[in-house]
Amino acid sequence: FILKSQMDTYFSKALQKAIAHLEELGRFYLSIQFGKSSARIPQKDILYMERVLRNTEIHTRETVYRTPEKLSTLKENIESWFCFSHRSFLVNCRHIITMNRQSCTLSDGSKIPVSRTYYKELQHNFMNCVWEVS
Repeated sequence: FILKSQMDTYFSKALQKAIAHLEELGRFYLSIQFGKSSARIPQKDILYMERVLRNTEIHTRETVYRTPEKLSTLKENIESWFCFSHRSFLVNCRHIITMNRQSCTLSDGSKIPVSRTYYKELQHNFMNCVWEVS
């Protein structure tokens, strides 16, 4: 409740706080276009993204979304816990259960290939995610 006489004092602060809160909430969603539709996917639900031909498949436990956007473009709009395991795969390190030099296994049982090029970066991000959780 704000009195009209105090509107100038409190309204701009409250509005700035609300905008910052909305930006913070939106940061944890990935917005994509597919066909004439669009979707907002919670980043925590994304297991991995795979580039297949000219489309990117975004895999969650329930659904696979397809979008024409490139993995490199999507990587710019997501959190740092996503990492390339291969030039065609972007993995959510928070869903990795085990990993070795050839592949990583995710929480849904999916096996994702790991290339020599991306192994060290993936291992580093995976360890950071392990330390965050513990």
